[in-house]
Amino acid sequence: MIQMLKLLVGVFIAAVLAACGGGGGSSGTTPGGGTSAQPTITLELQTAAGASTTVVNNITTVSARATVRNSSGTPIAGQVVTFTQEGGLARFVPAGGTALTDANGVATVQILPASSTSAGAGTLKAETVVGTATVSTSLSFSVPLGSSDTATSRVTNFALLLDRSTLPNSGASTVKLTVVAVDANNNVVPGATVTVATDANTVYVPGGTVTNAQGEFTGTISIGSDKNDRAVTVTVTVNGIVKQTSFQIVGSQLELTMSPPVLAQGAASTVTARLTDSAGSPITGKTVSFSGDIASINGRSGNTDATGTVVLSFTAPAVAGSYIVRAAASGITKQTSAQVGASNVIPNAVIPFGAVPSLAASPNVLAPNTSGSTASQSQLRFLALTAANEPIPNVRVRFFITSTGLGSTDSTISTGTSTVYTNASGVATAAFIPGSTGSPTDGITITACYDDKDFVAPGCGPRPPVTARLTIAAQALAVSIGNDNLLTKGDGTYIKQFVVTVADAAGRAVPNALVDISLDITHYGKGLFAQSHSFLEPTLDPEGYVPNKTITPADYGSRVSCINEDRNRNGFVDAGDNTNTSRDSFGQETLEPRRSDIILSYVAGNTTNASGILLIKVEYSQRYATWLHYRIRGTTNVAGSQGSVERSFITSYVIGDDEAGGSFLTAPYGASSCNSPN
Repeated sequence: MIQMLKLLVGVFIAAVLAACGGGGGSSGTTPGGGTSAQPTITLELQTAAGASTTVVNNITTVSARATVRNSSGTPIAGQVVTFTQEGGLARFVPAGGTALTDANGVATVQILPASSTSAGAGTLKAETVVGTATVSTSLSFSVPLGSSDTATSRVTNFALLLDRSTLPNSGASTVKLTVVAVDANNNVVPGATVTVATDANTVYVPGGTVTNAQGEFTGTISIGSDKNDRAVTVTVTVNGIVKQTSFQIVGSQLELTMSPPVLAQGAASTVTARLTDSAGSPITGKTVSFSGDIASINGRSGNTDATGTVVLSFTAPAVAGSYIVRAAASGITKQTSAQVGASNVIPNAVIPFGAVPSLAASPNVLAPNTSGSTASQSQLRFLALTAANEPIPNVRVRFFITSTGLGSTDSTISTGTSTVYTNASGVATAAFIPGSTGSPTDGITITACYDDKDFVAPGCGPRPPVTARLTIAAQALAVSIGNDNLLTKGDGTYIKQFVVTVADAAGRAVPNALVDISLDITHYGKGLFAQSHSFLEPTLDPEGYVPNKTITPADYGSRVSCINEDRNRNGFVDAGDNTNTSRDSFGQETLEPRRSDIILSYVAGNTTNASGILLIKVEYSQRYATWLHYRIRGTTNVAGSQGSVERSFITSYVIGDDEAGGSFLTAPYGASSCNSPN
């Protein structure tokens, strides 16, 4: 009996082994009795450097890589692989733990510790279905203590942005720094620590301690107490990754004045340097260093007083001629010409045939000065060269403002009507000092008269003068409203976005311009949706209607447009306002349309950005689409000058909503005449 039982058990085990192919996974049999080849999947953990590992942490980026091959050993592309793990120690990115194999048959997901307290050993599994065969594999991994899910360690890259490239050296303006941190899959990383360092005596104020939910970290940089023009380097470090960017602090102005304007040979003279910031305020306590052709000035220095001024006494050269005087302070250098000796001592210039005189203004677009200030200036540079590009010294030059109108009448030339002389480099300089009013684009004309000998009359000599043009621009002279032809849906509403742009007289963007916006509903429509609208502006009769108060849409053959019943736009029913005699459920007179039927708002603040752009949006209930005619007005004031713009629009709908039974298919204000409540 026992022998018979052993025999039966042996037969059963042999049958099981035959059915399983001898162990080691499912396989088929061939007619000759052998096993058929099956698809395979292999699995490994790999660091970002490509090294194999069994450790999962946040110190290095670790990926799970599964390779799928068919029965011939060829990689299979486009195969869905599902990764799972036992033990609850890890999580995947993407969170679903699935990935497609690439051309090499490899599917990859990132694997991270599941939480800040994860530690221990677990099992990772990868599985896929090839045809009708399910293949899988697994491996063991560990999460060491201290491998917490710190956000910073997941950062593999970040964007570094500044909202402006220059910062004026006056006022409370700041540069905004924005850092956007992402991981290996370019997903934003919240909670990452960001380290910021700035140089050049600037002050950095962080906007938080770590990146926010959008992976952003912000801060502001100000000039501090140092008003020098200078370059600032910003260094940002996240997870050991270091990036730098820079901006410029600008605005220092240095004005040089020689006294007397024409120096007597060997006589006592003075040079005055006045240093101001971008707002025209004096910069005190700064060292001004002098250099140039005059020995008694070269190498000397002085500190600016409470008015930003340094006065330096010196002895004029004994030899008549034109000399260069330079002054350097606050990161900038200013140069002027000093004329020594009476004109009859200075030799006549030799201006050969074919000489090429020119006049340049730098900058040629500048701000007006506030009353009593001369901080804003443009350097006028007359250059006399021969046809062979050789400088012509001792040319007599006079500078004049020859334009008229805005910006011309209250501006001056630093040398007045005096004659200046080209130096050994063929250069004669003066300063154009704008007044307090702006000008049209290229509205200022500067004329330089020149001759080889002293002028005998107040104006120009016989030689043709040269000119340069400038623009005094600090006012927002142009405002525009545009749209992107895109209508989007809100919660039961339609939203249309508009762009307001503000530019100065030179066409340059005006940043930080405060823009006031308003919306007026001029007309509302009555009739059937299938009828075309008839929105037209009133012409001769400001109280007129299109076509009139009493005609119905059916008689007119189109919708009729009714003027806004709130004629003075005060929101109250005044005498004569309620044209259609409508009343609410309480019997109170009502106005159509309501002011709240369309809402106008700012998208992100009411001032223009660094590009002179402001975004606004109009939002209205979908039931009012096609039934309202409205105007948007934008107004801005800069430096006392007002610019404004106004545009008209008609409410619209998203294509397809008409076929989907949109609420606007029913007239919200009725289908009869303008003087009817229905």
